[in-house]
Amino acid sequence: PTELGDLLNGFRERFVPLMLCYIVIVIFTLMACIPGGIIVGITAVSLGLSHGGTTMTVMGAMTLAAGVLLMLIPIIFLSVSWVFSIPLIVDKQLDFWEAMKLSYNTVGKHRFAVFLFLVVIWLIYVAGFLLCLIGVLVTLPLAVACYILAYEEIFGPRPAPSA
Repeated sequence: PTELGDLLNGFRERFVPLMLCYIVIVIFTLMACIPGGIIVGITAVSLGLSHGGTTMTVMGAMTLAAGVLLMLIPIIFLSVSWVFSIPLIVDKQLDFWEAMKLSYNTVGKHRFAVFLFLVVIWLIYVAGFLLCLIGVLVTLPLAVACYILAYEEIFGPRPAPSA
């Protein structure tokens, strides 16, 4: 029988791989954002020094936009690629690196569909958030259920425990 205390069993049993997975994802994502961050930083400083921070030229705005885009593209790409790493660690009992590789390779076969799916889930969640936070009580469980169904659709359902 399942109890409320079983809710966090995945974290209790797989804490180290889950923690390492999260840390590696954050570090890789931050490293991928460095080129865009450098462009944004240099542009912001140069605009602040040359114009006293009051006006922005078209070229400055375009450079800032390019830097932000260079930061957003790797964030979106890596987030979509590794979106199922954590469930793979808990469900399939994989080590963090194997889970990240499996998520990356499997999602890579239909990356755009997964990206659109995540955008739709995010929009549903934001709609619930905009309804005075009360809608989150409906949209958060709905978003999590959709996420888990997508995981099971891609990686197969978890086998039922034998009695």
